Amino acid sequence: MLGSGRPFYIQLINARVFPDQASLDRVLDEINRSHDRVKCQGLRPITRDETEIVKAGQEQKHKEYRCIIRTDAAVTEESVEKLNNVRDLVLEQDTPLRVLHRRSPLLRKRRVISV
Repeated sequence: MLGSGRPFYIQLINARVFPDQASLDRVLDEINRSHDRVKCQGLRPITRDETEIVKAGQEQKHKEYRCIIRTDAAVTEESVEKLNNVRDLVLEQDTPLRVLHRRSPLLRKRRVISV
């Protein structure tokens, strides 16, 4: 596993019965037994304040991507330097197709910190 993983929470809406810790432990065991690459730990009820902490962490998260760029134009030292100096570029991203089944089709602002 990479580090301690990502925190997540599940919200139960209109639950008739709130699961006790024994039920949560059974769910945790089932998740860990059924997947080779997905492991869960510390499944427990949390407070509303703790959900806000998880949400705040999502906004502070930075991702790193690598890509290969192909161009018909000649690549010069000047063009590479110009790319390397890009900071705080704001892009608008359509909802990716792979998550469209669980997210609204919106145009979201994304910030490129550096290239």
